[in-house]
Amino acid sequence: MSVTDRLIAADVFALVLIGLVLILGFSGKRLKVHGVYWMFLPLLGLFLLSAIFADKPDKAFTETVILLFSACVSIAIANLIYNLTEQDLKIFLKGYALLLGVLSAYFLLDYMVLNVAWGGLKGTFRNTGQAGTFLGTHAAICLALSMSGLVPKNWIYNICIGLLVLALILTVKRAALIGLISGVFFVMVFLLLSKSKTEKRIGVRILVITALTIFVGSILVQIAIELVPGLAWRFETKVNSDTVDDFASGFFAENVEGTLKALDENPFVGVGAGNVAGVYTAKYEIHSTYLGILATSGILGAVAYLMFVLRCFIMLLNGGRNRADDPYAKFIFYMLPMCMGMFISWGYTYHLRKRSFWFMVAMLTAIYAIKRRRAAEVVAAQYYEMEQEPRPVISAPA
Repeated sequence: MSVTDRLIAADVFALVLIGLVLILGFSGKRLKVHGVYWMFLPLLGLFLLSAIFADKPDKAFTETVILLFSACVSIAIANLIYNLTEQDLKIFLKGYALLLGVLSAYFLLDYMVLNVAWGGLKGTFRNTGQAGTFLGTHAAICLALSMSGLVPKNWIYNICIGLLVLALILTVKRAALIGLISGVFFVMVFLLLSKSKTEKRIGVRILVITALTIFVGSILVQIAIELVPGLAWRFETKVNSDTVDDFASGFFAENVEGTLKALDENPFVGVGAGNVAGVYTAKYEIHSTYLGILATSGILGAVAYLMFVLRCFIMLLNGGRNRADDPYAKFIFYMLPMCMGMFISWGYTYHLRKRSFWFMVAMLTAIYAIKRRRAAEVVAAQYYEMEQEPRPVISAPA
């Protein structure tokens, strides 16, 4: 399968975004490439190196090109967001949250009324797993936007986020659900341990809201189970104890075994992306970011990935400081625990090729850059005011 065979409508739209950014650059706008993207280059280089030694180098090269394209699209989105005026940025963020709410409402309507598909909600995606990963990532972003105040805390946006979370629940995508629940839990821990009394109160408020959400959500899910054929079966097959035991002894064990076989074959640079299924595992690629990177790019690739992750967390830690009156810093502060939750979920899913992951990186790097720009503008304004103040005239003694 070639690169062109993997193109979909979203990728064509992404090419348009890249073109718009190039036009911005030629028109004199300042384009930025955050250090997170530079830190991704070593990992990309390891994937390219592993392609040379792969049994199917064309397949490994295709996967590497897809990762490069994803990173380039993310850079383009980050620059488009960064170059928005503050007013336009508010409109964009509110429109983004509303769009996710409308999309979730459509997914729910299609699943529960129009289509009545067997199993979990999948919307326009090929399967429920893809839908769950998409909804889980965007739910984390929208929750952070709401908590930071970058989107209004009124009933319209609350309903949108509620629909987004409900759609995620009905995918019964365990990894995405675990990631979001863990992220919200870490948010509460961060707030309750904060030195700020205001943040402690927010933590208590989130705890109460979470409890109410779980209560109402359980009622809505029970109604959905009764109304939608196949949903009860999916819940039963996904969350019962036998399924967990089968996962640990079957699917996960096969992933570990496949990783060990690949490492034994080429421990330093791996066997190449897309070269695991049917060779080191029975049918599928390794269903874990961490095991997958070890298998496809080896120990060196794992080190490069850790460097990339470390750079992401350094940005989140730095960006969340001095957040008292800065909604952009608050957004980054809330995204840190949300990302911690997602890193738990990525132990079972492969996030690097997901468009939603790279959109999240674009949002984080753009808002981090905007935060720094605003801070620099404040310092410059204060310096200018100091320069404009009249200085006392001291006359020489007679």
